[in-house]
Amino acid sequence: METIIFNYLVNPSLLPSPYLEIFWIIRALFLIVSLSFIVMIIYGILTTDWLKYRVIEDVSEFISFKSYGSGKYAKEWKKLNKKLDSGIEAEYKLALMGADTMLDTALEKMGYNGKTIDEKLKKVTSIEIPNIEELKSAREIRNSIIYDPDYHISKEKAGEIMSIYEKTLKNFSFL
Repeated sequence: METIIFNYLVNPSLLPSPYLEIFWIIRALFLIVSLSFIVMIIYGILTTDWLKYRVIEDVSEFISFKSYGSGKYAKEWKKLNKKLDSGIEAEYKLALMGADTMLDTALEKMGYNGKTIDEKLKKVTSIEIPNIEELKSAREIRNSIIYDPDYHISKEKAGEIMSIYEKTLKNFSFL
């Protein structure tokens, strides 16, 4: 019995005529279904960011020894530092808020979840961020800037706070 089935699979022309026609129809249907799945897989790979995330980012990080996208954040950081050189107190405040936003992005990319930056920082240890206490005091000043419109900050103090953010972002290999 097994050899008969095997013979039919190896040589389908041994099948009687009506079964042979059904065999070819089923074979054609399976071929069409298989090809459609292959086309869908290729389309999915090419139209999604899967290939970029899995291959291109890994190769880029390996060659440059920097995290993927760090160049974009370095440019943004230069713009924030230019605001410090403007000599306008409002620009200092905007630079500090921008640095805080970059910290939030870095914490998210590192996998720390939470609604606010403070919730994310509670999950971080001093091993991961050696200057965490300085960062928390910098965040207090940033919060004072946000919630108190009359809060004044000097260029030197803003520079110190920016250097704390910069040290933290470099620690995460974000800059």
